Amino acid sequence: MRQCPKCGYMRQPKDDEICGPDECPKCGTIYIKYQAYLAQKEEKEEAETGPPKEVHGVAESISQKTCSKCGESFDSHLFGVLPWNCPTCNGRYWDQQIRQKQNVFLYATLAILLVVVVGIGTLSELRSHKRREAAQRERTEKLKIEREREADRIRAKEERAAKLRTQKEQEAERIRALQEQEEMNKLIKAESLAAYNALKKIDAMMLSGSTYRNYTKAVGDARQELDKLRPYLDQSKNLALIFDFYQEAKHLWQAKISGDVLKLCEEYRRVIAEKELSADSTSKDACLRSCESFSGTWDKAKQRELYKTVKPCVEELQRILWSEAAISMKAFEQRWSFP
Repeated sequence: MRQCPKCGYMRQPKDDEICGPDECPKCGTIYIKYQAYLAQKEEKEEAETGPPKEVHGVAESISQKTCSKCGESFDSHLFGVLPWNCPTCNGRYWDQQIRQKQNVFLYATLAILLVVVVGIGTLSELRSHKRREAAQRERTEKLKIEREREADRIRAKEERAAKLRTQKEQEAERIRALQEQEEMNKLIKAESLAAYNALKKIDAMMLSGSTYRNYTKAVGDARQELDKLRPYLDQSKNLALIFDFYQEAKHLWQAKISGDVLKLCEEYRRVIAEKELSADSTSKDACLRSCESFSGTWDKAKQRELYKTVKPCVEELQRILWSEAAISMKAFEQRWSFP
């Protein structure tokens, strides 16, 4: 155990866990540094007040030598070339006590110098050790920061790569969906082409003129082609709406050919009530009033007269239905890219 030269605290084994072996755990004094300070202080006091009495005695004993062989005492400054030899008997057996005092003084001086040198070296080594520790901590901290930055860069790179992969997968999925939709549209277009051509044939017949028989046959062919399509497809629904205009025009044409004024009025009123047409018939109101005034008790002459009145209205309504079908056909061609 070691005692502090400043506060006198006796160091315990457990104190090594609190501070270093060269530092007092109570007052924080560095042992060697404080001992060096005491030695310097003692040297300064000796320079101001002179050496102590013991030193003076030693100095006097050094100047006055007594031969231990012959017992003669002489001033050592008068000894000549070999001051340690006795002038009388030429012996070198000086007083043992004086030599011990000389040795003590010499050893004390050497010890003080050794303590100072060791203290300075230890202090320098301690400072160097602290500097090395500080540099090591700084390097460790820098390395830690660099590793964290590198980890952040790697993580950001991985996130960008994952995001890019997700974008590529989404783009590939979108392209695949478009391709599938395009393939489906091609398939549906191929399936719908026959029905479209059948309806287009009716449209061409209206432009060039047709008989009721040919018109009826063309409508029947279109019906057969539409029945082959899957009813839930949008193309099937659009073609069915176009076909409905041609079908209603056929019913009006059939009623007109029959000559039955009651059937003609019923078909006219039904089409007017059920269909939302973009072009309104100019004689709709007058024709409806005429049909409402019809009585089954009329004679043949009045029925023929009413027939002549309603027939132009029916023909006008037929033209409107064919026009609606043509408009819907153009819209269908634009939307589904049919020729």
